[in-house]
Amino acid sequence: MKLKSSPCRVAELVTTNQSEPTITNWLQLIRYREKQIYGYDKVTAPCMIVSDRSLPLLIASLMVFAGESLREFMERSWRIVSGRASETDLYGLIIHSGLSHFMKDCKDNCKKYYRKEHQWFGITFFRLLAAFNRLDEVRRLFYSICIVLRAEYQSPLCRFHLERIFDENKKYFPAEHHNVEHVQDSSSAEEDTTDPDPRKYTTELTEEDALLQQASSFKELVMDLDVKAKRSLRQENV
Repeated sequence: MKLKSSPCRVAELVTTNQSEPTITNWLQLIRYREKQIYGYDKVTAPCMIVSDRSLPLLIASLMVFAGESLREFMERSWRIVSGRASETDLYGLIIHSGLSHFMKDCKDNCKKYYRKEHQWFGITFFRLLAAFNRLDEVRRLFYSICIVLRAEYQSPLCRFHLERIFDENKKYFPAEHHNVEHVQDSSSAEEDTTDPDPRKYTTELTEEDALLQQASSFKELVMDLDVKAKRSLRQENV
């Protein structure tokens, strides 16, 4: 295969059921045929699985190729970013969904919870979080985000953290940044000024929603930061 050429297609699944058990069964069959062709002692595991953000595919790949659950993968990832990884952790399978798919999910979530003229504000948060490479940077930014979103009015504490967020935005994206006082043009503001209707998004719990309910150190971190932000805002109002 030439460098930078497209990968050779070796298997294809045609189904109307894209659940984790279906994909797992399909990957196990591929793995079995691979062992028959190359021998059981010569089968290797891929270093990375690239997907279009299909969580069932990513989870099935972890289980079949690495014998690892999503929770185990998240804990291994936590050890890596927190500087406590072993050599085994560093050489484990990586599941990759791509930044474009991540940002699409972020945009969809912003549509659920923000008015149209404020969606840029939520997307700014996600874009900054994706730009950071260190856990301490993410922790500091997420705390500021919690302060801003939890504040009932623009208190001094809220303004301080809002300024911090936009300073970071200017640093990482100098060519395009918003001032703290964002002016919305009248044309887009007139299009949709109603609050998002949460009923549109709570009609059904999908398999992916259920899978994402699993506990992890990452989730514990953001929940802890949110609690600290609420406590700081209460103390400011005393």
